[in-house]
Amino acid sequence: MRSLIWIPLIMACVAAAAWGALRGLTGRNHTIELLTAFGIITVAAELAMTPMVLTRGAGTGAVSQAGLVGTLVHLFLSISLAGVACVTHVVSASGMFLYLLAAFYWTSLVMVVVASVRAVRHAEQLQRLQKTQA
Repeated sequence: MRSLIWIPLIMACVAAAAWGALRGLTGRNHTIELLTAFGIITVAAELAMTPMVLTRGAGTGAVSQAGLVGTLVHLFLSISLAGVACVTHVVSASGMFLYLLAAFYWTSLVMVVVASVRAVRHAEQLQRLQKTQA
């Protein structure tokens, strides 16, 4: 699955753009908050792709359900890991960390959903092809 490679690359580009914007707007480095939010969301997005990988070659119904499970995994891992980061005082629950977390979350959610839709379409085409050959 190409999404396993594209998600971290696009997230790194978003993190670089966010770092530049924060540096220009606030004049301060928010490196710890930025890297923590980037790491949390990237790990959550990569693990959200696990159900899609496990249903590779399955029918349309199974792949669409895997896409739904993937978005749930993404949501719950993001919330859980962010909570752990705040409770262990890696970052303070300040506005900057939460804003960065939300920005990264929505960006990665779009990528997870696009990957899920592509997988469902691919499964549908594969199912049609198998029907015509039978």
